[in-house]
Amino acid sequence: MEWYAVKVLKNEEKYVAKLISPFVDEVKKFTKMTMVKTRKGMKCVSVPMLPGYILIKVDMTDKKFSTINNLPYVINVITDSKLKPITIKEEAIHQLERRIYNENIEQCKLSDLSSDLLASNAITFNKNNNFYM
Repeated sequence: MEWYAVKVLKNEEKYVAKLISPFVDEVKKFTKMTMVKTRKGMKCVSVPMLPGYILIKVDMTDKKFSTINNLPYVINVITDSKLKPITIKEEAIHQLERRIYNENIEQCKLSDLSSDLLASNAITFNKNNNFYM
């Protein structure tokens, strides 16, 4: 099982993640926390870390490659010059998760934020289309 990047239409990452989850073992859509000014003060909100991309963990076959590329709002699975899907190392995924987690803690040091919110560095979908942060 390997990780792959999928280019999707911007702002459709969550929808594509739900569509793609029956065909893959895991889907990650990375988000980061940022502070925004509202009328009531400052608020910590979640924004996409990799807009237009989701990461999938799958045993890629030609059939799955074709199925994923033909889903609505999917532009393509990222490939090399020979149209072979490019794999992403598991360690790179873990490094990105740690980096986002640390940035979330630094960005949103508010006493009323729970540790669960700060830990929401990725939205992960399982095969049953359930997602958790």
